[in-house]
Amino acid sequence: MDSFEGCRAVVTGGASGIGLGLASVFVEDGASAVTIGDIEAAALDPALARLGELGGAAGHGVRTDVTDPASVDALADAAWEAMGGVDVVCLNAGVFAGGFSWETTLDDWNWVLDVNLRGVIHGIRSFVPRLIEQGTPSDARIGAEL
Repeated sequence: MDSFEGCRAVVTGGASGIGLGLASVFVEDGASAVTIGDIEAAALDPALARLGELGGAAGHGVRTDVTDPASVDALADAAWEAMGGVDVVCLNAGVFAGGFSWETTLDDWNWVLDVNLRGVIHGIRSFVPRLIEQGTPSDARIGAEL
């Protein structure tokens, strides 16, 4: 994809940090719509307001817990409903427990793995079949198969 002009994008972890940066780039580069998913529901409205200041793309926010497959399915449902399809998906949500790895508790390790690994797995399972069904170009499908 050479340009995001007219594309419909989804970004998990999209209400702050790198996710908000990604969503901002989509808007600035001419995306027609951006849906952001984030676990922090209170952060969605300010993030959408910021995106609205950047350009004409329609913005949508969905509270999403990427550790919950049903929540990621709901994000995909909401994105397709709001935008009529999806062209780009950034499974960006991520966390860091901090500290020395050998001192990290098993609960913290499970949290990191649930968000950073299983969150991506849930996203792939929720979005890729829909992208294929929608007729996403084969070059995008190749990236999803890797």
